[in-house]
Amino acid sequence: MTQQAVIYCRVSSPKQVTEGHGLASQETRCREYAKHKSYQVLDVFRDEGLSGKLLDRPNMKAMLSYLKQHKHEKLVVIIDDISRLARDIETHLHLRAAITSAGGKLESPSIEFGDDSDSRLVEHLLASVAAHQREKNAEQVHNRMRARMMNGYCVFNAAPGYRYEKVGKHGKMLVRDEPCASIIAEGLEGFAHGRFETQMEVKRFWEASPHFPKDKRNTVHLQKVKEILTRVLYAGYLDKPDWGISLVKGHHEALISFETYQKVQERLNGKPKVPVRKDINEDFPLRGFVACASCGHPMTACWSRGRGGLYAYYLCHGKHNGVNCSQYGKSIRRKEIEGDFEALLKEMKPSKEIFLLIAEMFTDLWNEQRDIAKLEAEKIRRDILQIERKTEQLFERIIETDSPILITAYEKKIRNLEEEKIRLDENIAKCGRPLQSFEETFQTAFSFFSNPYKLWVSDRLEHKRAVLKLTFSEQLHYCKKEGFRTPEKALPFTLLEQNSITNSGMVHHRRFKTRQQAIQEITEYIEIFYNRQRKQEKLGYLSPAQFSQQSMQIYSLLKPMDSIFDNISHFDTVGVVSIHFIKNFPKFGTKTNKRPFLMVKLSYSYLCFHLIITLISQSTIKHTFYMLSIFFPIPPSAAMCASRFCFGWRSRFFISVWIMANFKINP
Repeated sequence: MTQQAVIYCRVSSPKQVTEGHGLASQETRCREYAKHKSYQVLDVFRDEGLSGKLLDRPNMKAMLSYLKQHKHEKLVVIIDDISRLARDIETHLHLRAAITSAGGKLESPSIEFGDDSDSRLVEHLLASVAAHQREKNAEQVHNRMRARMMNGYCVFNAAPGYRYEKVGKHGKMLVRDEPCASIIAEGLEGFAHGRFETQMEVKRFWEASPHFPKDKRNTVHLQKVKEILTRVLYAGYLDKPDWGISLVKGHHEALISFETYQKVQERLNGKPKVPVRKDINEDFPLRGFVACASCGHPMTACWSRGRGGLYAYYLCHGKHNGVNCSQYGKSIRRKEIEGDFEALLKEMKPSKEIFLLIAEMFTDLWNEQRDIAKLEAEKIRRDILQIERKTEQLFERIIETDSPILITAYEKKIRNLEEEKIRLDENIAKCGRPLQSFEETFQTAFSFFSNPYKLWVSDRLEHKRAVLKLTFSEQLHYCKKEGFRTPEKALPFTLLEQNSITNSGMVHHRRFKTRQQAIQEITEYIEIFYNRQRKQEKLGYLSPAQFSQQSMQIYSLLKPMDSIFDNISHFDTVGVVSIHFIKNFPKFGTKTNKRPFLMVKLSYSYLCFHLIITLISQSTIKHTFYMLSIFFPIPPSAAMCASRFCFGWRSRFFISVWIMANFKINP
């Protein structure tokens, strides 16, 4: 009777299955052996892409089950080599025993298996060699992968947003996989800067994109969102702490800056955000922002069904001490309240003169930023050198200490310093990077300032909410009979808009309570302005004590005006002090004596600008020029120049900070 047999083949990696011919070669050699032995091959069992260390293999189990079913036939199991059975001594012994127990007999064209002591010795030695080869291969692969990662190349599966591609001398490396890369970058930037308040919002954003990879149910798992948000790979760095690799600069293109990555981590590790209200929708964009004028409670909104269909209303449900508001339950048509709001927005357009003045002011600020960037870069370089010195000191301490607790603490400190160094390196690159033009950078801000109504009529709900946030500093109060109360507008609109003069032709100004309050406020303004000019001239900052010593001449001018300060308005105080400076200008020296001259020049200019700010925020620009001609005996044309020079200092600070905070601009 012909002896029957089965063949078992195995390869370790999926690549050997798709690109190699290992399985076919093993099967051919085993069939040749079976033919030589006159064995009849009943079946072939193949395990594809499974390590020789594993005991749990699907087709190995199937073969053992087949052997048990034909146990009485005492089948022969043919393997190409002992390493195809296992590459681990314990796994080899277990499978050897399992095959024997199932009624099989193991044979191979490479080795003769026997039951005597000598045969077992040889078998165990060969199994140990196979195990050693596996371990050695694993060590070599690990060392090469670690070395390549140290050189800045990712060695793992491509993360979402990237794919592997051969790039010149780099070999296979990560490159952007568009459009997925841009979608991921937008999600990371949006979460870092507050566009997406929670991880769930990021999840919904990525799910809404048809190009973002999803699971079989066409969804994005929240765990995947967390993994993407926490991967430093997207910032252009590689990190593998268990391999001793910490923040190595990668050769692949970053999707976000390291600074943005740090902001994402701060938000993830910070206080959880409350999910966005579900009742904020496109049907009622004013809900939650418009309050009842009677009780101050935010209005709600709803659809009401009538004979002709559905109708949209806003209404008040406010209560105070258990008592309903007088407007409780009284509905206001959506068309009416939103129509009044649009009329309010259309009125919020600055005069052409002031708008052009602000544009010129920002142009000066933009040009100054390029000069300041050079000084900032020098300071950052000094900070980097200091971080490098601290890092070297910590490495020396690690070498000297034997305490595991101290070593862990030092390593944590070194990592923090490395992250700070990376952030500073990025800032240096930004300082040296050519800036975009003023028009390109501030186009969105100026477009919004010129007419916020244009953004409001957008179809997107986030644009409408942005108008509410950027245009008004507080909730709007609405009365059913009288409409909107006088709104509290955001600072830029307060400074930019052109108000009308009161009936009396005069402007109301606040008064100082005491002379000391007036002197303290004016002196603080002068100190800030003076130190700013010293910085630009690379003279260094002055401490309050140092400034006090150099400002005695200013105090000596302010001191004789005791009777004026106590009973005069803020507007008149600044004017009188400014005139007093003009009259006493020679006392401060000339241009040959630069320090005193610089000091009074800066002090005088600052008081001039403060006067104009007071006027410009409460009157028309024409009225400002008229008052300038009264306080400063100069021609109107010179008054116009003075206004353009002095107006910028304080307004530039307030408005630029506001714009940069809300439009995320950082020249």
